[in-house]
Amino acid sequence: MKKEGANAAHRSGGACRQSFPKTSCRFVEISRKVITDYIRMVSRVSCSWEYFGVVDDVTKRVSGKVHPKSKDRVLMIMESPHVMEYKYTLRQVSVVGLAQQCGNRISTHFSRLFQGLNGFDLFLVNAIPFQCSIGTGRLLNCLVKNKIFKRLLDDNDVLNELEAAITTWRDGNCNGMTGRCVIVNACGKVDKCNRIEGVVKKIVDTEDYWRAPHPCTWTKTTQSQKGFKMKPKGSVEVKSNDLVITEMTANG
Repeated sequence: MKKEGANAAHRSGGACRQSFPKTSCRFVEISRKVITDYIRMVSRVSCSWEYFGVVDDVTKRVSGKVHPKSKDRVLMIMESPHVMEYKYTLRQVSVVGLAQQCGNRISTHFSRLFQGLNGFDLFLVNAIPFQCSIGTGRLLNCLVKNKIFKRLLDDNDVLNELEAAITTWRDGNCNGMTGRCVIVNACGKVDKCNRIEGVVKKIVDTEDYWRAPHPCTWTKTTQSQKGFKMKPKGSVEVKSNDLVITEMTANG
């Protein structure tokens, strides 16, 4: 009976239930230090923008950041750099370039999704220019990236810097550019797009704004939307026949 009871306990895991309090504490301490050192290394290398090419029926990608000046331009705002946008060594991190996974989709579908922009210079812009993901394990990667990204976009200092950067592009103060500036918000899920839209609404008019899913999901059936989706804060809809008019409330 004793032998049978012992075997039952072993099979149920009861005999293996041990605690490792000191190992657990050391695991937390060492992991925190290793990850912190890694983040410090990555934080020194921003992956903020890249010139993609001239918008056409098939938008051909151009290598490097050399681009024409004094032309109309479109800025497509995405999320944060993917692990494939960097090159890693034990002691150094360097930038490879934006949209390493979705560049072909941009080339194929951009002109169809955003009609009327052929001939514009296309620039890719990361809303957060540092890697928010840990680049391994799809589910964990998404959970970590989304949490970091959203918390950053809840920070007023981060939003102010993003607004200042986009304003610089709009005003042509970057590399002497002039002409019209159009913003494409392709930041992914709705809550992320809404955070970016809240910034962009302060900078451009609705006719110079488009919204679409992240380019990694683009197919021939993907659709885009022109104009702002979010209503002004403090607004209400007043319906009159077939018209829907947005009016500001007293608190707006």
